[in-house]
Amino acid sequence: MRSRPRRSWPLAAGLALAALAGLVLELALVRTAAHLGEASRRLERLSAARLELAGLGDAVSSARERLRAISDEPVRGSLDLEETDELIGGRVDALLRVSRDDPWLWRRALAVAAPADAYAAALDLLGPLPEGTAIRVAAPALERRLGELERATERASVEVAAEAVRLARRDAADRRAAQRLLVGLGGGILLVGAGVALALAAAGRRRVRLEERRRTEAETGRALAEERFRALVEQLPAVIYADRPDGSMVTEYVSPQVERILGVTAEEYLADPGLRERHLHPEDRERVMASVRRLFAEGRPSPEGIEYRWVRPDGRVVWVEDRSAMIRDGAGRPLLLQGMMLDVTDRKRAEEELSWTLRRLRELSEQRRSLLRRVVDAQERERERIARDVHDDPIQKVTALGIRLAHLRGQVATEEGRRVLAELERTAQATIASLRGLLFDLRPQALDRDGLAAAVRLLLSKVHEEGGPAGTLDDGLVREPEPEARTIAYRIVQEAVARARKHAGASRIEVSFREEGDGFRVRVRDDGRGFCPDQALRGAGALEHLGLSTMRERAETAGGWFRLESAPGQGTAVEFWLPSAVAGPRDGPAGDGASRGAAAEAGGACL
Repeated sequence: MRSRPRRSWPLAAGLALAALAGLVLELALVRTAAHLGEASRRLERLSAARLELAGLGDAVSSARERLRAISDEPVRGSLDLEETDELIGGRVDALLRVSRDDPWLWRRALAVAAPADAYAAALDLLGPLPEGTAIRVAAPALERRLGELERATERASVEVAAEAVRLARRDAADRRAAQRLLVGLGGGILLVGAGVALALAAAGRRRVRLEERRRTEAETGRALAEERFRALVEQLPAVIYADRPDGSMVTEYVSPQVERILGVTAEEYLADPGLRERHLHPEDRERVMASVRRLFAEGRPSPEGIEYRWVRPDGRVVWVEDRSAMIRDGAGRPLLLQGMMLDVTDRKRAEEELSWTLRRLRELSEQRRSLLRRVVDAQERERERIARDVHDDPIQKVTALGIRLAHLRGQVATEEGRRVLAELERTAQATIASLRGLLFDLRPQALDRDGLAAAVRLLLSKVHEEGGPAGTLDDGLVREPEPEARTIAYRIVQEAVARARKHAGASRIEVSFREEGDGFRVRVRDDGRGFCPDQALRGAGALEHLGLSTMRERAETAGGWFRLESAPGQGTAVEFWLPSAVAGPRDGPAGDGASRGAAAEAGGACL
């Protein structure tokens, strides 16, 4: 009887199941190893992201601190905010680079980048205006923007930290599962694999739901940030607009202030790309449109903006200052042209009024110059006439009287008679000397013939010969002043020397000439007893010092300045500056304000 063949299918089935179990085990081990490697790399990215978020938090805190300091130094605060904005932007860029290979981490980075970009856009939109006024007004809004960025950074930090902890736990669980796979048997391996698969599926579903919730929160936060930014922009006293960067003049957004400033509604402005060109003043239209074409061609707007006139629908003309900036993406491609239009009509009117005032002042200055020339010329002609009359009549008569007295003295027989006649003769000679001194004071011929320095040198020599103080002249003039300036300078020096001789009891007078600017500076100093300038000019003895006021009036009327320095026991210094051509007020080397300050300081020593 033949034996029945043994059935080998159970063995084959067992081997097949073993092979299948081995294959499943190998696949599970390979998958687990790959998952563990990916988890390790992701943990590294999460760690790097946490470091960048911590640095971003520090930069935001620094920006908030500098923003609060703007009230003390607005212009410096503006520069500080630009520096912290660069720090924030650098941290956000680093966070995006770390997160680009991880979709989950990338969404967190975008949630942080959105408020950072909104803050940077708001700061760039405002721009640095004179004395930081725009930043000071927008400081509360910028503070809120920084708060939103800080909260977004804190949320991202918490989420990244939680994700790192969860991933570490998951990595540990996967490693334990791998160990169980290594020691488990076929059925156990399958069950563990099924459990792990179910757990992973459940975790994946939970992760998807969490991501959806976070995405919804991010979109809500972004919408809220956009609404806050819009509210900030619409509160500014300017028209904010955003145009397409293709030169089509199509406006994507314009703030409601356009109706108050330009007289057209926002809807009309957005619907009609040609409206802007039609409302430009005819005299400004070609210049403005050429500037716009150049802006789109070169991509670089003018940093100082452009000013032009806008004709409102009601016919009123307003002056507008238009500043714009091209917004670009990370690759440098233009996204939109963002700008701001300010109503500067009041400033332009003030500039026109100032220009008219300056023209009027120049006219008055020219009239004063002409009047001064006439006054100086009339005074000098009158002095010359008086000198000529004195020379031709009194001096000649007194000279003849002296000759007759001398002749008569020789015919008188008595000693007493001759003594009386000799005394009369000496009186006549003294009278002639006084009259000749008067002639010199009235019109020194050397002033016209030899110039200012020669006339002053002759004046000092004459004063010393008559028993007055010795004088020196330091002449630093390269060119001779005009006749009017020369005469005024001589009269002031003459008065200062006379005061030093008569009232100061000086033993020495020093005079110096220096060319400075478009004029010359004169200084007259003596070593006399000195006095209190304030008391002399405003006290009971002001009439005795009338010459001081006369000297100041001469200098200031000629377009120069005058300074007086004196104190008891310290001598007196008279200093003044005159334009060489005697015109209106000039910018001398030490202006009238500085001179009066020095005079007040010198007078303070008298208190």
